[in-house]
Amino acid sequence: DQTLFSLYDLMRPKIGVSVGWLPFDEGSASRRLRADVPRRLLKFQGLNAEIVDGKNFHNFDVLVFQKRYSDDDYAIAKSAKTVGKKLVFDICDNYRYLPSSEDHWKARKRNVERMAHVADLITVSSDQLAGVFLDFGTVKVVPDMPEPVPSWVLKAAKLARIFRNSHKFRLVWFGQSGVENESGMVVDLASIIKDLNSAAHCTPLSLSVISNNQSTYREVASRCDFETRYFDWS
Repeated sequence: DQTLFSLYDLMRPKIGVSVGWLPFDEGSASRRLRADVPRRLLKFQGLNAEIVDGKNFHNFDVLVFQKRYSDDDYAIAKSAKTVGKKLVFDICDNYRYLPSSEDHWKARKRNVERMAHVADLITVSSDQLAGVFLDFGTVKVVPDMPEPVPSWVLKAAKLARIFRNSHKFRLVWFGQSGVENESGMVVDLASIIKDLNSAAHCTPLSLSVISNNQSTYREVASRCDFETRYFDWS
């Protein structure tokens, strides 16, 4: 798997190296895709890859700070680097972006940038995000790891394809509905709904929205002249 070896390559020498993950919030999608799944795959490849709490970082050769940039995280990173540990700062959102001039957004940007400065390697989820962090040194794109799909889901998807109208052009929008001072579903989709409505008059299409706020979805769906469906992300 190309994604696995993108991460695996930075762990040289491969034999005997140990990797400690300081992950993002438990239960979040980014933690599952960028910490839990790759850690299990690296363990399968024979690496010692574990979740750490920051206190036992001395037991690991490489520390991965997955979307972690608080004052405490920075202190751990500095201490670890002092004793020769390799540091990876993994980020999958553009936290250098300032949605407004409020102090808490400036503080977030500052904290992210100081973690990027101290890291030996920055890993990001896309080529676009890599461009945001190139001025900090070595950046490597490690796409989100695919999660195993239960067999019943694959069977259901196969049946759905059989019975679905094959002439319909199907679109998917996946993302957060939005948080305070940051645009999300409404702004992103509102900017293209007019074009989608025009396209729907020529070509039958449908839109599936995978997000975390059904009421926001309804606001968007009310403007659509074509079929839409909503799915909660998990």
